[in-house]
Amino acid sequence: MRRFRLKVVVIATSFLIAVTVVATLTLVGGMASVRPTAPRSVHATPGNGFVTVYWSRPDHDGGYVITRYVVSSHPATATCTTFSKGTSCTLWELKNGTTYEFTVAAENKKGRGSSSSFSNAVTPLSTLKVLPSCNEAEIYPTHKVTHEVVSVVTRYYAVRHLTPITIFQNTETVRSVHEDAVGTNWCRYPGGGTAASGGSVPLSAEAAVEVLVEHVPYPVTYFSSNFVTLAKLPGSGWTVVGEGTGP
Repeated sequence: MRRFRLKVVVIATSFLIAVTVVATLTLVGGMASVRPTAPRSVHATPGNGFVTVYWSRPDHDGGYVITRYVVSSHPATATCTTFSKGTSCTLWELKNGTTYEFTVAAENKKGRGSSSSFSNAVTPLSTLKVLPSCNEAEIYPTHKVTHEVVSVVTRYYAVRHLTPITIFQNTETVRSVHEDAVGTNWCRYPGGGTAASGGSVPLSAEAAVEVLVEHVPYPVTYFSSNFVTLAKLPGSGWTVVGEGTGP
């Protein structure tokens, strides 16, 4: 009887161990097939107040389409987010003379995967003449428009007799002061070639945002929607510095 009982216990224990191992492997395998693996070959190139980060796509997307990439600086002072087609991104407002490293993580509908290995360490410098990457795939941060911005934009159109106004989705998009600086701003495409855009934000600005405004149509042109750029200037607060035709 004793041998019989011992044999049953051993078999049962072995069975439980086997089941536990199988269950654990299944769980781990399931988790690994949900979120993307880490992006590869992360490389950084410094410029004047910015760094452009390049990467290669992950080996596995987790079984779901990758929706975006998130680039983070270390020390943690800046981030950049791109759509899935992007494999480069420029992080602005970095401090010249400070050394940074960067990591990249991919996201799908199940969440964010693990971060990549650290990039090479780089130091932005005012003497560098490197062009930033053209951030065509970048997702700029948005949040609820502030009362101050609404007030400034309303006054801007009121003196032009174009009120009432509506701010699209009641949101503002955060812009980079240096990327949208006054003058002509050049960038380089990852595959080659350059492009230029006009900016209106003074370099002295503390921050910049953009809103899409619907208003009473302008006489003659009849434009009734415009992208409006505002800069937060020292001693003045938010000020309209640019207006462009909306969609």
